[in-house]
Order: sequence, then structure tokens, then C-alpha cells
Amino acid sequence: MSNTSTYRIGHNKAVHNFFNTRTAAQCAPHLLPHLVGKSSLTLLDVGCGSGSLTLDLASLLSDGHVVGVDASESALHTARALAKDRCITNVTFLQGDAMDLKSSFDFEDESFDIVHAHQVLVHQSPDAAIHLIRQMQRIAKPGGIICSRDIITSTWTWYPSTEQMRTTLKASVNEIWRVEEHKDADLGNQLITLAMKAGFDRGAIDFSIVTELTASDPESRAIQMKMAGVQIDKLEGRIVGEAMMTKDKVEDLKLDFEKWAQNDDAWCGYMCGAIVCHVGDK
Repeated sequence: MSNTSTYRIGHNKAVHNFFNTRTAAQCAPHLLPHLVGKSSLTLLDVGCGSGSLTLDLASLLSDGHVVGVDASESALHTARALAKDRCITNVTFLQGDAMDLKSSFDFEDESFDIVHAHQVLVHQSPDAAIHLIRQMQRIAKPGGIICSRDIITSTWTWYPSTEQMRTTLKASVNEIWRVEEHKDADLGNQLITLAMKAGFDRGAIDFSIVTELTASDPESRAIQMKMAGVQIDKLEGRIVGEAMMTKDKVEDLKLDFEKWAQNDDAWCGYMCGAIVCHVGDK
């Protein structure tokens, strides 16, 4: 993730624990068909975070090599430890500004068969997202692909839920990102447009909508509750809609999520947009 952009959810232990449950089957089904019978490919994972998804992709490319880049040294420390625990050796993790691939890393043009990003573009402004797609295209080989999957935040759903859970948290995320950071929390539904503005022809872009179930068992619900708490703690003193989020309201919202996590029938999920862009001759 970029040093110059805001990664709102941060890199604390709860975030890393949540991300360490990610797998290629769960988070990259749009990419998997392009890996079948091609274990020697090279892949760059942009904004790899704590590396669980990166390592799962590396296990599928056992005869190739995977590079993960991220700005957070703490996330990369977790990624390297996880690689050691899983005995995965065909992966390298590099620290630097993932939004500035040209200056931060010594990647030559046409260096990778696949350039991959997961939930990275949504943390950028639309203009910055277009810029990153162009950089990803630059370092992808002709005949290769670049791909991205990003959340459509307005589809975020918890069950069972209170009115505060249904409206306040989603509204605050959208409002804060849009007003303060000039970002769009629903950027996942704009991926085709962004790729075309970056220079891809429509016929070179495959698009899909996928659902992601992030919490349906006690352990994942507990992690999701802590993740929600990270967001909720940032709301105190803010105006969401027309209401001021006082300390009491923040604590009430956190209590709603604690009660939610204790329900055996509780779940959480959302929809994401995903693109696979086919790189032609340059």
C-alpha cells in the first residue's frame, strides 16, 4: 500500500489476523483459471499486506516466482514469518510505495506475467487508481494479464443487524472517504471504466461480480467484530448523516457488534467487482 495514500483500516494485529485467513480460492477466483497448467509464471502482488493471499498464489506457481510489495514493514514482517511457517520459498517481499512502482522498485518494463492487486484500488482516488493500473500494465509482459478485485462497500451486509449497524458504519465509511480523502468506497463497481481510462480496450477486459462471505463461524465473527471496532473507534466526534457520533453512540455501536458476534446464525459479507485485463503488444 502507498506511503502517500491513507490505508484507513491500518495494520494492527486484528487486521493482520483477518487478512491471514485469505486464500486464492476465496479472493482470486477470477485469476485461478489463468494459472491452470502454468506453474512457472511470474507474478507481482501489489499491496500484498500480511501476505496470506500472496503465499497461496505462490503455492500454485511452484515453478515460478512471486513478488509481494507493500509500504508497511510490519505487514511484511508478518508475511515473511508466514512464508517461513508454510515453507514457501519461491516468494520475495519488498518494502516500498506500491502506488509508485516505477520509482520505488527496480522493475523493468514487461517484467511479470501477472500483476495482481486485491482491495488496493478502492483505497485510492479514481485518478490514483487509473495511475496504478497504467503502472501495472507497464510492467506486465505482452500476453500477460493485470487483475484487481475491489469491494463495493454499499453491499456490505451483516445479519442479524441493528439500524445502527445497517446504516451508520457504511454511511461513515462512504462519507469519510468521499469528503476527506476524495475516494469512492464503491470503486469496485467502476473497474471497467478505470481500466478503459488507463488505456485498455473494452474487449481486453473481463469483468465479474463476486460475493465474499467474511464471517459465518465463531472465529471469523470475532475477527470481523474487532475489524469493525477499528473503524468505529475513528467515528467519535464525527458527524455521520446529521448526527454527531458521541462517545456513548460509538460505544453503543461497538456493543451492537459484540452482540452480533455472539449469535450462532450471524454472518457478514459483501460484493466485489473483479477485472482481468489482457495485455497486448506494446
